[in-house]
Amino acid sequence: MLRLRSPIFVLSVLLSSLATAQEYVGSEACASCHMDTYKTWQGSHHQRAMAPPDAQSVRGIFDGREVPLDGVTYRFEQQEGRYLITDVAQDKTWVVRYTFGDTPLQQYLLEGERGALQAFGLAWDSRPQSEGGQRWFDLYPKRHLKPGDYEHWQSRGQTWNHMCADCHSTNLQTDFNAETGEYRTTYSEVSVGCEACHGPGSLHAKDPTRALPVKPGGGLQWAFREGEAIARVVQAALAPAGEMAGNPHAQQLEQCGQCHARRQRIHPDPVAGSQLDSFTPALLREDLYFPDGQILEEVFVYGSFLQSKMYQAGVVCTDCHNPHSGEVKVEGDGLCAQCHDLGTYAQAEHHLHKPVAGVQCVDCHMPERTYMVVDPRRDHRFHIPRPALAASGVPQPCTTCHTDRDASWAAEVLERKPGARKETVQQHLLSSDPEALLALVQDDAMPAITRATAMSRLRGYPPARPSLSSLLEAEDPLLRMGAVRAMSGNLQPQDAADIGALLDDPARAVRMEAARALAPHHKGMGRTIKQKFSAALADYVAAQALNNHFPESHYNLGLMHAEMGQRQKAIESFRLALKLEQDFTPARQALAQALQRSGDGAAAESLLREGLRAEPRNAALHHQLGLVLVGQKKYPQAVQSLRKARDISGNLQYAYVYAIALHSTGKIDAAIRELKTLADQQQYTPETLYALVSMLMESGRHQEAEFYADIYESLAR
Repeated sequence: MLRLRSPIFVLSVLLSSLATAQEYVGSEACASCHMDTYKTWQGSHHQRAMAPPDAQSVRGIFDGREVPLDGVTYRFEQQEGRYLITDVAQDKTWVVRYTFGDTPLQQYLLEGERGALQAFGLAWDSRPQSEGGQRWFDLYPKRHLKPGDYEHWQSRGQTWNHMCADCHSTNLQTDFNAETGEYRTTYSEVSVGCEACHGPGSLHAKDPTRALPVKPGGGLQWAFREGEAIARVVQAALAPAGEMAGNPHAQQLEQCGQCHARRQRIHPDPVAGSQLDSFTPALLREDLYFPDGQILEEVFVYGSFLQSKMYQAGVVCTDCHNPHSGEVKVEGDGLCAQCHDLGTYAQAEHHLHKPVAGVQCVDCHMPERTYMVVDPRRDHRFHIPRPALAASGVPQPCTTCHTDRDASWAAEVLERKPGARKETVQQHLLSSDPEALLALVQDDAMPAITRATAMSRLRGYPPARPSLSSLLEAEDPLLRMGAVRAMSGNLQPQDAADIGALLDDPARAVRMEAARALAPHHKGMGRTIKQKFSAALADYVAAQALNNHFPESHYNLGLMHAEMGQRQKAIESFRLALKLEQDFTPARQALAQALQRSGDGAAAESLLREGLRAEPRNAALHHQLGLVLVGQKKYPQAVQSLRKARDISGNLQYAYVYAIALHSTGKIDAAIRELKTLADQQQYTPETLYALVSMLMESGRHQEAEFYADIYESLAR
């Protein structure tokens, strides 16, 4: 398989290099020529995303009032033009450095340690008093947080520099030193200005006539055109002047998705190219989305919209939203009427409501979910209500309004609707059936993000291999990335060869995934592929370094080093992860394993016991401690730790390992009882059944062994 780099990819690299030669000049520099647009931007959520505190930017009332938060009373006051927040009992005062956001709530950033800014836990409700606003409120009212808790305002979970700064300022550079814990964060403009979307504008400001098309050393990176999709501006030598390159629909969404997505940055230039050149978007994970793909946690629109028929039809953000004010272009159903015939859809035959009910299209097709206590946001999947899914914990717009009714009533009403038909339900999160997930992967009509999510659930499932392999050549880079992830681990020779062809994929995220998957196999590579592997792996390492304020990035590097046989580098990376977050269990486990393999079992044991003193019911740490103790031949203690892991979590793998430990210490009957309990409760894998059959045969219990052998064979089929 040969995949050539597309002209768009080559162009994005060229433009990215040009961008580094340009400078950010600020939105004020744009106003002289674009005053109407500048005025529209003024007062928008983008323009007020962050600001120094003054009489115009501060919404909250700092009049000496005192407000409790998690058992601590804070006083809000002004002195000599400064806005102050004081812990009354400790008589400790913080100066407000910036406002953060505007409506419906505003947060305040206080100075932390070593260059960090912390988002304070009490926010101001900017809504009118008639709507319950004009008050200080707790952002986590049910959490009862204390210092040291991840979401406490003084902890890492509320550090502006790495949690939220990236999308509230222009040209944000985090610049974190993991060794010292110091931030030297910078930005070109405090809020989201013109250049956050259009790219640095110094050359355009000097010679506006060179904006279209881009010439070497001149113009903007991106240009919006009224009534059209955003397009990456192309060099005259590569395309005619004014012609859009690639898919303009995808390009606009990707540009907005730089911030309006749950994602991880993988390149320092926020306008380096497509979404998968700059960021890796989150899939439809169970901690982020409901089983049908509805929004659960804050996911910021992108992942939702990728699931919609509107996205497939080419609808883009600016079809509905003014890109500068952020407001919708038309209020009410008129917004939908830009494309949909209200003569058909604004009728009782369609929406099943009387005209006086005041129901709008968005009430059924874009249900709201409230975040940060007072901030309702609409789901952008634009899906049809499916009350039958309520039993799986999926919210339903019908019963959200009709609170005196249940989901079965709603389902019956919709089934009686003229022309109603049974809808095909996405099963990517509802089902653990690998065959159902594989059917999703193979369905070309399903959204790419849905198929990629299904792939993530099929890792290690052999029958999925042919389908996953074929998707390595998919047009959508999200599918190629998903296929590589799902195939990584126990790669077959042909798998490695196919994935190797993606080491120079047009999308940076795909190249990185390919390199990461091939890291354990790097020693047998030929010279040519080794060069491509090294370049792609450098992208991966650079992406982790870019996110070095997150312990997960150091953990990822540690795993990579361990798989490449670089044990000392792995240990150093795992230590850095733990230095950033002491209760990061995966890093503690991995570090203990690396220490044991390096011959320092005592240090590994000490490390795990230290973790268990802080978290005595952490099953993962008990399990890892048991494995370490086995390595030190402390068998009675090992069995005890492995049993604790099983008892605390009920984890199937933990129970299996505990049974193997029992068998290894001569307690074969106890081991058989453990595995039989799993099998009789239908909690088994081929691995557990094989072990059970082997132990029964060893004990001479042949009839029982045959019974479980039949189950094993049926499972294998």
